[in-house]
Amino acid sequence: IFLNPSPLLGFTRHPYEDPSGDPQVFVWGLAWYSHAIAHGLDLIFTKAVFSPVGYNLAWSTTILGPSLLVYPVTRYFGPIVSYNLLFQLAPVLSAYAAFALCYHVTRSALPALAGGFIYGFSSHAQFESANLHLALSFILPLITLLFLLRVENRIGRFEFASLLAICLIFQMLSSPEIFASASMFSVLALAIGWRMAGERWRLRARTTIRDTIWIVALVVAVLSPYFRHFVPSPFGLLPIYNPAHCSIDLLNFLVPTETSIVGNSCPARALHANFNAGTEPVGYLGLLSFLALVAVISPSSKPERATAVERILTILLLVICVMALGPVIRLNGAAIAPGPWLLAVPMPILNNALPARFMLYAFLLLAVLASIWFADRRWQPSTRWAVAVFTLLSILPSLGSSREYELNAFFSQGLYRRYLTEGDTVLILPYGSNGPGMLWQAESDFYFKMAGGYLGSVPAEYSAWPIVPALIADAPNILGYADQFKAFLSAHDVRAVIVSQAQYPRYANLGAALGVKPEKIGGVTLFKLNPSTLNAFRDITAAEMDSRYNVGRFGLVISAARAYLESGNKLDDLSPVTLRKLGFLSADLAGDTPRAQTGGYPLISATRGSREFQAAIAFIMSHALVRRRLAVELGPLAPNDSSSGIWIGPAPEQSIAVGVVAGASAAVALRSRFGGSATAVYYPYPLPFAEHLPTTDEPQQFLMVFRRDRFVALARGLPPSRFGTALQRQALCVSEFGASLNQSSGSASSPR
Repeated sequence: IFLNPSPLLGFTRHPYEDPSGDPQVFVWGLAWYSHAIAHGLDLIFTKAVFSPVGYNLAWSTTILGPSLLVYPVTRYFGPIVSYNLLFQLAPVLSAYAAFALCYHVTRSALPALAGGFIYGFSSHAQFESANLHLALSFILPLITLLFLLRVENRIGRFEFASLLAICLIFQMLSSPEIFASASMFSVLALAIGWRMAGERWRLRARTTIRDTIWIVALVVAVLSPYFRHFVPSPFGLLPIYNPAHCSIDLLNFLVPTETSIVGNSCPARALHANFNAGTEPVGYLGLLSFLALVAVISPSSKPERATAVERILTILLLVICVMALGPVIRLNGAAIAPGPWLLAVPMPILNNALPARFMLYAFLLLAVLASIWFADRRWQPSTRWAVAVFTLLSILPSLGSSREYELNAFFSQGLYRRYLTEGDTVLILPYGSNGPGMLWQAESDFYFKMAGGYLGSVPAEYSAWPIVPALIADAPNILGYADQFKAFLSAHDVRAVIVSQAQYPRYANLGAALGVKPEKIGGVTLFKLNPSTLNAFRDITAAEMDSRYNVGRFGLVISAARAYLESGNKLDDLSPVTLRKLGFLSADLAGDTPRAQTGGYPLISATRGSREFQAAIAFIMSHALVRRRLAVELGPLAPNDSSSGIWIGPAPEQSIAVGVVAGASAAVALRSRFGGSATAVYYPYPLPFAEHLPTTDEPQQFLMVFRRDRFVALARGLPPSRFGTALQRQALCVSEFGASLNQSSGSASSPR
């Protein structure tokens, strides 16, 4: 525990200084499964978050297995204590399991202890220490140990089957991602071992392999009620998260990062930012790679079996490290070549494995290889232990500072019970991962439901409301934010809005729009809502609000571009970021340049403009959902979009492309309002606009292309935007588009 410094030292009630982010997902999961068991609720599907739509927890990282294991602790002491307990035990359990495996291989305690330390406190383990679904990695060495024990006939068939089934079930319920990737690497390891091992080992292993296959099949059958929640995937056939953004930088294998003492004191700290830009810095090996090399190529008087084992482990290690580089190989942050994992990107399920996390298996192999070298008596004891000390020092984890998060009195003292009715739906700001809503709900033992949450993805019904992406981006003051906010609250029957008092200034505009006197209690600002005050918004749908918002901002972007061009600026430089920098658009509306999804893929860059490539993309998009950012970069036009969902920029032949991210109803309204002046209309881009619109509720990229003369003529019919601040120009445009919006969206009246 001392060697695993963290922001969570001790079993306190206060887990971390910043209650937002990923750790609260695990605290929430521990609380939810405890609550669901105690009240006889569905474990996998909950309506406590994203009410009333609900959420499928199979596609979350809420660690069902460990939650069941510590259920008594959670029930009597609370989820934060359980989280701290698991957090502190995770590296110790992982280290001990690896120690047991290394001891079985080497029959030497001290080398095995070093191997356990390497696995339990590696750079991967330290970086992922707060992510319990990755930190609880002790099952992997145990499964390997069980397999070896059975091959060597040291445990019986029934004992092997029982223990392996328990391990597999626990691993699946802890982290389906590790379960899937471990299955893949197990097959790979057996294939390499079968090829390189002797006939005697193959004869002994054949029965164990056959038994293992039957046990896996039995586990899948037992867990079939859980597996059915994975089908169909809410994410389509593509990866949930771009694997190129969770890969290893080639230089990271050699350069230490801040997770180690060496990395914190090394001049190479300047390179850390490059590792974090599109990669995950979990690959630092220290002197371990040197040891692995020495263990294989050193002159050997060891038995042939021992040499074969080392070579098998080394080959497997090299394969895993190459795969961990991901679909794009990067050196110091720059893409230099396509990687082998690029072949896995089109493969459903497999493409959801994040390459950087393969280093978990690499460090397990390194732990075994290092323990073998440390136990090799051909070397002088002084040499062996001097190398061991320097090796362990090279990966020694850095010492963190203890930080505590003081839960505010509104929840720690139970004040919420005086102001909320049990079962009320509330909205908590900051929203999603930006705020502490999941932690607060867990601490209340699910006294209230939330119109939102943070579990990885956002249900399509929620993302269809323009205010939701704005809140997630922590930029709530979008065009027409008052009506957008109140319509969302009304549709989800929200009875109270709770704002962290320290963060309230960012949401003052939203609070003022509610027309309710705020109450400051116990560290929060509370808005109690009377449903009758939101009656004017009762029947307004997300599609209507999306149409209103996108018709308004589409015209506003055109107006801003007109002012930009009339000021003598170059068309080639036109972009959302340029309009923001020159003051033609506000920061909230313009957004920033989003991270590239296909950056570093040479094949895409070279062939994107070809007819054959575009025909293939059109075929794929006509038959499967391709998420917006990827579709934007696969299209024929140079991406000129922004994180806020607008697009403005030059198109071929001195044309201008203007676009917004919008739902199907908004796309129809936009085409009706502006399509008469356009030379091309795409929805979802890069597909041409058609009467058969996408059936998905997920907003897609809408794009129009205008010849410059027709664009200027269209812009002249809009409110002038050559003067005043960006916010004043936005106010001018709101009134202009109000009437036309109601007509195009089919709304009889406007609650404005």
